[in-house]
Amino acid sequence: MRYYNFSLNTSSEQIKEKAKVKLNNYSYENEINAVNMYMYRTLPRELNFVAYREEDDEVFAVFSFDEKKTTFSDTFEEIMDNLNMSFQISKIRKEPEEITMFRFLESLEDARRREYSAPISRIAEKAGVWVWDYWNCRDDRTKYNFEFREIIVPEKKATGSALYDQGF
Repeated sequence: MRYYNFSLNTSSEQIKEKAKVKLNNYSYENEINAVNMYMYRTLPRELNFVAYREEDDEVFAVFSFDEKKTTFSDTFEEIMDNLNMSFQISKIRKEPEEITMFRFLESLEDARRREYSAPISRIAEKAGVWVWDYWNCRDDRTKYNFEFREIIVPEKKATGSALYDQGF
């Protein structure tokens, strides 16, 4: 799985004014939650999208995709097409950047705290966030025999033999 962070040039008020779908069909609570629920229901299984924070006229979002089934360009195009067709969101403020699984999980937790997305646990499961269990038992991590740390491996190193020892 690959995880990305970016921001959209929109706000709750603009979403409410420009939406081509009935927001109440997806959420009565707020517009950002309606966008999240709509995207959860319409995107293919290997794609995930969550808007997790709003500041002024900017909405921060994360997405993930299974790199074995689709590419970054196809995924981003699918997400932006859905946002544009249903909510007329076509401008991005910050280009997508790759993030770690742990940062993706923190964004999901941020969305949960702000009540922007109901199916967070299902999204975490679909996105292959295996640290979900580790994250949720903050008080009793003694049952794990390791200290968790995560980094992004550059594609050049991932394809080379630097990470794989033929002797194993």
